Amino acid sequence: MTANAGSGKTFILTKRFIETIRRKRIKYNQIVAITFTEKASAELLARISNEIDDYLNKNYSSLPDLVRIKEFREHILSAKISTIHSFCFDLLKEFPVEAGIDPSTEVMDELHKRELIERSIEDTLIENVENQDVREILRIFGKETTIRQLKSLVEKRYFTDQLIEKIYLRDNKSDFENYFNYVNTTAKEYFNAYYFDKLKLATRPLSEVKDEVTLKKKEDRDELIASITDLENAFDKFLDDLNFELLNSIFQTIITILLTKELKIRKKPFADANESSAITQFQKIILELKDFFNNVKWDKESEKEKYRLSLSLIDIYKKSKEKFQLLKSLEGALDFDDPF
Repeated sequence: MTANAGSGKTFILTKRFIETIRRKRIKYNQIVAITFTEKASAELLARISNEIDDYLNKNYSSLPDLVRIKEFREHILSAKISTIHSFCFDLLKEFPVEAGIDPSTEVMDELHKRELIERSIEDTLIENVENQDVREILRIFGKETTIRQLKSLVEKRYFTDQLIEKIYLRDNKSDFENYFNYVNTTAKEYFNAYYFDKLKLATRPLSEVKDEVTLKKKEDRDELIASITDLENAFDKFLDDLNFELLNSIFQTIITILLTKELKIRKKPFADANESSAITQFQKIILELKDFFNNVKWDKESEKEKYRLSLSLIDIYKKSKEKFQLLKSLEGALDFDDPF
């Protein structure tokens, strides 16, 4: 059952639970009630206990029903009213041989889990400090940032491993072309969703911008107008095939002939610019796209470098994850991200 917070989910679940044990004549170990959080499961357990107490106090049911429901109430703490994680862990402990775990295994709490992950990462970095890739990662990102990023990766290792296999490695082997194609496709999807219409809008004032050029020398004016025409063509070409390497070139042209690096209007070629000028409208649109332009430094060689650094980070992540698994096994502990 799904619903918004405060909409009465616990109330409905409680009523359903009571009706089920009453009408279907089941025992405490034949029914489960699953919630997402420990707080919700504790609240559900308390509500069900109170409802059963109220039901028994009314004492209007048949004697067999009262005996059975009273027995249910006495074993309420053994009933499967828990989070999905706790329920699954109970199943694993019920069948330890089949699950391949020690019968005495316990689930570690979140605080201890985070401490163990941080220790695993720090130990891994210390053990591999002479490794050139490790030293490069620490030099580029700094120790604190590196540890923070690795902690996030290890904590979410189920999703991290899926991401690595999908983007960076195939059959545990590096595959730059797969990575590059994935990043390129994702960037295009993101651009189409958030920036395509804005960039298309930026092309509209350019034809009027040519009429606003105030350079006195005819050859200078003609040269700038020709460059603006080339810019229009480059915009059209980019919007047709979304070649991000071309977008880098477009941005460089904009901050060379029309705007400054701070994206202010160049005064010399546009001395008469005002709030209603086409160049001002163009500038406003480019300012909205500033973050995208600044973040897209797109060429295959730079992506190869990013990919190389990513592989170095993945290697440290894998070693840290192995260390974490070892420390857990020594403690006879599991956490809810362990695969089975």
